[in-house]
Amino acid sequence: MRHILILLSLIVCGIDAQELKILAVDEPPAAFIDSSNQPDGYVVDIVKAMQKTLNHHARINFIPEARGLNIMADEPNTLLMSISRTPSREPHFNWIAKVMDKKWEVFTMANRHISVGSLQDLRVLSSIGVVRGDVREEWLVNANFKNLNSVTMHKQNIQMLELGRVEAIVYEKHGLLIQANSLGIESSRFKSVFVLNQASVYIVMSKGSSPQLVKQWQMAFSEIAENGELQNIALRWQGILRSQLNIDSEVVNNILVF
Repeated sequence: MRHILILLSLIVCGIDAQELKILAVDEPPAAFIDSSNQPDGYVVDIVKAMQKTLNHHARINFIPEARGLNIMADEPNTLLMSISRTPSREPHFNWIAKVMDKKWEVFTMANRHISVGSLQDLRVLSSIGVVRGDVREEWLVNANFKNLNSVTMHKQNIQMLELGRVEAIVYEKHGLLIQANSLGIESSRFKSVFVLNQASVYIVMSKGSSPQLVKQWQMAFSEIAENGELQNIALRWQGILRSQLNIDSEVVNNILVF
């Protein structure tokens, strides 16, 4: 730990950490705006712990995912929490730290008799709700799906599913439970009918960013992993999700797995 702290201090002396812009996408429990209009969430807490290690105080700005990805493509020294790692995305970002593993699932209304056992079954649905810029939209577009209905936020998809404007949505179970709760919709009204994929989720930095800045944040993550803070954050959010929303998760290698 001592050598990491020494190296961090040397790097911080060589670059102004304040120049980094931090972006977040509203996708609970990783990141969301709480009832006090403040950034909150499992990955938000990880980033705040890294900021504390680096004596970094930049504000976390929430924006739609599609806009965030556009900013990441155009502006160096920008951090985004958090996105799934895929082969097509691999060359476009500096991958700072893995923070979560999660399943992508297909959800329908519980009272609908829709059976999905394959991608072909998904292709014959009238419409599937996805979020513009989201990795699940990208994945389905690359798989040549033509029946996608893209919106700006996951909450919109949940509402459209409830209203019958789409037959299914592609999301994740914990996000659906949290967002439905915030909308005052009983989560029992929805059911998972198919697991589309399992993905690893990362904090990333834009290409063209200062190599020193990239290294600085990677080392900050290594520091909180080594000193036990990363595991403590994961265990705390595991408890919050279980007690408040009855969501089960595991802590594996210091990160949450859903």
